[in-house]
Amino acid sequence: MYADPLQCIQVHDANCQAFQHSSYFTLYSGGNPNLLPLTGHSWTYGFVWDIPRVQGLSVSADYWHMTINNEIQFIGMDQILTDEAGCLTGLQVSGAPYTAHVPGSTYCQEAIADVQRDSAGNILAIHTGPINESYQSVSGVDASVDYAWQTENWGAFKFQLNWTDNLSWKQRTLPTDPLINTRNQRVESRMTASLAWTRGPWNATLYGLRWGGVEQQNYNGCEVLPNGIQPSAGDPNCIVFKGNYPPWVIYSGSVGYQFDKRLKMTLTINNIFDKVGPIGYYSGGFEFIPTSQGDDYSGRQVFLTINYKLD
Repeated sequence: MYADPLQCIQVHDANCQAFQHSSYFTLYSGGNPNLLPLTGHSWTYGFVWDIPRVQGLSVSADYWHMTINNEIQFIGMDQILTDEAGCLTGLQVSGAPYTAHVPGSTYCQEAIADVQRDSAGNILAIHTGPINESYQSVSGVDASVDYAWQTENWGAFKFQLNWTDNLSWKQRTLPTDPLINTRNQRVESRMTASLAWTRGPWNATLYGLRWGGVEQQNYNGCEVLPNGIQPSAGDPNCIVFKGNYPPWVIYSGSVGYQFDKRLKMTLTINNIFDKVGPIGYYSGGFEFIPTSQGDDYSGRQVFLTINYKLD
């Protein structure tokens, strides 16, 4: 039982579900004696500044860049079939243009050769294995703010803010492939903020987390028409889908009390506002929420923790 993207594209089946085929094929998987060693480099520029005249306040920022050459990537059956179909037709199953590799490139020639079919188009054999990914580079910015202050009557406070933004994520499999920036296919940013308070035996923390948006499934593909048909790219009825998942933002908090040197009790609430991850129209079902953003459908969780130290 498997899905065949090439056949799905040929019959305009955008769902392309796996089903039991009438024929069988042999799956070959092995090593690659031609693999090259992985190489890479990285560098970072940044600063830390303790703000004068404001005790306990500091800010920092860093710009970082990482490059990897010859990264080893295992190309499995599903990827081989997807790339074979894209290289032969120039399309994805959704009808969107296939842009991962240039048709006619060395990689496309290898992907097509790795899938053997009979004259009717049935798969006879698939060859999978590791290859060297030619190039990958990632760059971004990190920034943080820390501020701690003590009051006479209200206790001690500490505020922390951390932010990361991926400015680019470029990669290509072979030198003949285009250099593609896949930043929008990944979570673009992440931010956390916390405010902690202590006063005598009491302590409390409020914590916020924000993951940036990410492209939905079928991005750049054709939207499904009211009659249930999904046209292919180039069809005059094709309305290009540009859906994005919104940022995922949740808040959590805790309150604790130290009864004595041995006993402490803490009440923790995760996801205070009971937020549940969104489900994209083309995601395929409730289980396909964008977990890359940290989303879940667990909702609010409440914990009561009791710590007791024994002698």
